[in-house]
Amino acid sequence: MAHLQSISVTDTDLQAVRPDIPRYLFEGQADHSVTIDRVKRQVYREIKVEERALHPELTDAELNERLTAVKDYPEETPLKDRIVKLTLAEIMKANSRLDEAEMYQKDAESMPLEYFVDLDADSDADPGEARQTGTVTFSR
Repeated sequence: MAHLQSISVTDTDLQAVRPDIPRYLFEGQADHSVTIDRVKRQVYREIKVEERALHPELTDAELNERLTAVKDYPEETPLKDRIVKLTLAEIMKANSRLDEAEMYQKDAESMPLEYFVDLDADSDADPGEARQTGTVTFSR
């Protein structure tokens, strides 16, 4: 089962953030698609936990169906950005570049998990479809 199919992340997206990313391919590896898919599954699980908390009445099948409608905000692309940064963190970890991995990981984790569930399939984030978690708040 492919997760977050509406969000396309490729090596070109990784290269836009880290131009030397092709250097981090292992022998026999054509691209970073396996790592991208693994990170997309991780982000999918985060969204599933959030949606489960918001909709405890849904069965697993209903929740999985709902998650097929998860979309990224087109102008800001917060989910795509999070997936790109987490993928870069995983690539750096695999290449023993732990300081850089930590930097990308913290950057990704500092981004709010923002998405919408496009229940009416119109590709617009209607008020009832928008979701946001993990926002930063400051207080005294």
